[in-house]
Amino acid sequence: MKESIEVYDGYGQKMDYSIWELMNLPYEFEPKTNTPRVANGTGLPIVENRGLGTEVGPLEADSPSDSSSPRGGRHSINRPLTPDNTTIRSSNITTSNDGAYIRVCITMPTDFGIRSWRCYETVIELLAVGIYLYATFILTSTLFLDSTRSIQFAIVMTIVKLYSTIRLMNQFRLYELSTGTLESYEIGHAPPYIAVSHAWSDHIFSTGVETSFGGAAVRKIIADLFPAIRHCWIDNFCIIQDDDADKIEQIPLMGAIYHGAAVVSIVLTCEFGFAQEDVDRAQLAVHEAVEAWKNEAWAEEEFVRRWRDDEARRGALVQAMKGLARLTKSSWATRIWTLQEYVLASSVLWIGLDLHPVVIDDMLFQALPGLCDQLCITECISRAPESEFAVLYTHFSGMANSRLGAIEPTRVMELLGNRKATVAVDEVYGIMAACGVEIEPIIGESREAAWGRWWEAAVCEGHLRWAMLPPAPLIDKTKVSVAGSSNCIIPEFAHRHSVSAASYLNSMAPLGTCTVDDGTLTLSGRLVGNCTLLRKLGSVHRSQNDLFHRDITLILFARGRWSDALQIVEAFGPGRYNRKQQLSLAHILVDNHSKVLRYIRRNSEMDFHPSFRSNLHYRVWGDFMQLLSRCIMDGLNDGIGYLARIRHPSLDIFFTTVVIVGNYLPTSSLIALDFNAVTEDQRLILLIAEVPMDLIIPEDSRTTMASLHKLGTTIPVTLDYNGLWGTPRIERFDLGGSRCHVCTASPQNRVKTRKEQGCSLTVRRSRIMPAGVGVLLRRDRLERVERLENIRKTLNFSALNRSRKRYLRLRR
Repeated sequence: MKESIEVYDGYGQKMDYSIWELMNLPYEFEPKTNTPRVANGTGLPIVENRGLGTEVGPLEADSPSDSSSPRGGRHSINRPLTPDNTTIRSSNITTSNDGAYIRVCITMPTDFGIRSWRCYETVIELLAVGIYLYATFILTSTLFLDSTRSIQFAIVMTIVKLYSTIRLMNQFRLYELSTGTLESYEIGHAPPYIAVSHAWSDHIFSTGVETSFGGAAVRKIIADLFPAIRHCWIDNFCIIQDDDADKIEQIPLMGAIYHGAAVVSIVLTCEFGFAQEDVDRAQLAVHEAVEAWKNEAWAEEEFVRRWRDDEARRGALVQAMKGLARLTKSSWATRIWTLQEYVLASSVLWIGLDLHPVVIDDMLFQALPGLCDQLCITECISRAPESEFAVLYTHFSGMANSRLGAIEPTRVMELLGNRKATVAVDEVYGIMAACGVEIEPIIGESREAAWGRWWEAAVCEGHLRWAMLPPAPLIDKTKVSVAGSSNCIIPEFAHRHSVSAASYLNSMAPLGTCTVDDGTLTLSGRLVGNCTLLRKLGSVHRSQNDLFHRDITLILFARGRWSDALQIVEAFGPGRYNRKQQLSLAHILVDNHSKVLRYIRRNSEMDFHPSFRSNLHYRVWGDFMQLLSRCIMDGLNDGIGYLARIRHPSLDIFFTTVVIVGNYLPTSSLIALDFNAVTEDQRLILLIAEVPMDLIIPEDSRTTMASLHKLGTTIPVTLDYNGLWGTPRIERFDLGGSRCHVCTASPQNRVKTRKEQGCSLTVRRSRIMPAGVGVLLRRDRLERVERLENIRKTLNFSALNRSRKRYLRLRR
């Protein structure tokens, strides 16, 4: 299978040795005090003759061409070759007891592919295994062992033999910088190497490694920080770009490749304008603020006063933000594969066009944008696309949270909404290693099919949060190019990042095993009680400048009524406030209703500040807003909220909450289910499901019953229902899939609008065949008409001023 064998002495002079002479050389080794460098996963140790005083020469590889397509779906490129432009080399070096050695260069045609030496070896080993098993079975069954033991012995030997073949599939290539060749190693048995993270669209290796900017960046990093490293992993060259089979083999290994690198070098095509000394000074200036963010002390009045009002400290935050913003000028932050490379790296190094490698604390990407947002530092909080800080908020902050372990690993999937991949299926393949849930890539698979397989694998491994995400019916459908999912329990692929970010859940502990059969999810949970939708609230109010206003939303939800205001306070802050504090919050909601309407008509929501009767109102309202800022209302950004009441199945005990629903309104009874979806602050999210009208629950045959339809989820419930009516027993429930009476129906067109917000939101509901499903709730309209009639009868228009008359006419 070899192409040639060349032998060199310690001085690089070529020697003539036949194969027979090589076989007769003495292969004896003495223990070495230092671990020798390994040239491949199974070769002999290399003994470096440092007495020769030789230097590493320039790179000898031909200049490969580059491509702009991202990983996983890249175009064909010229891979680096050895000096004779024919082979990829692996070096085995032998030594004798006196320290002298020769170097044997065995040239093989290729490492992977149908015509590779690995393929030949696999075929030969399989034939040998077959002959061996046949002979072993005959001999052991007739001479030494009985039939049962002979079969067991044969199975054990089969596993041992096949292991050597399977090991070949766990290998990857490294680029040897001194020779410009590719060398193969097993995962976990490679020498130290640098993994390069870059955007293909930046073309940093367009002229190869030796003469390109990317190669210069790698050499600069090695010269300044890692002089002992001689290998690097560059995806352009270490993955055969025109071989789909090689991509399928290498993609599952990329997580281990980046995690096992000595350092991941992020190469950007923008100038930093600072060196490591500048980074250290900036980190020292904001160290106190970063520590306060870690300890969640940023809301204390003393901290706010010092860092928001003090010009020096405020300036330090602004300057640090501007320094981080320089890293966002490259397209690196907008690609999907680079996100995985950053998250999996054990150590990260940044380098730009000015070739000054710097190490930046990952906590800065998380803490500084959050601090500027919470302290209202207006110079840095703009999220407009033209702002220099926009990418820090939309891209860098989330990926830093994932790298620092602040979120559950599978939540990395929610960071892909604003990232791109040339090949659609890479939106799943390109991040699954960082999620901790991996599926086998399939050639030609669509991204929707890959997403469905990944979702099933994640749920079956216990990541149930992906089944507890709220609906998002108000997402702009004009931005979605594919049809939505027909399974109520699986989030739509195009919306997965939005609904995941809107959920207050980080992780869940399942109450039992979870299975998925034909799209139907079967899991363990508790029946909390019956659910009744009281009235529609709507979505979070959104101003014309595309900002959400939670305070205005709550005031609109209360509708200026005392009874409604008390219900809103009970639903959004259950168990947190005493009766006096609840009355104070209700006063604020009612007192500011007219004021809110005036500011909305003027399109000046940013200038709105609620009025307070006393300092108690001010303090309680501030605590209420801080509570709601913890993602409680995020599900209502693109979902429709309904005020709901959950009642004990047999006792007259209930509590009020808010249910986030989609486009479908139920026609039969609803139930609230507890699947142990507990948030980090020990609040509970319940799943609301619709029970089919003709559902019969047999005692001994639950597999034949229809599954429940997931209507939506509640906002986090602080009230401990267990303290009211005890802990229900754990049961098994089926949700969605082919047995769901709604998912299997044929919905008509759905029309949604975002023009009307808050309590006046208008949504044309989906009607499911037959025509009894999807009945509209009209209670809100009837109450509005009744209220206007009462106003007309009781008020004396002549006693009102001009502005009040105009307002009432508009309301009428």
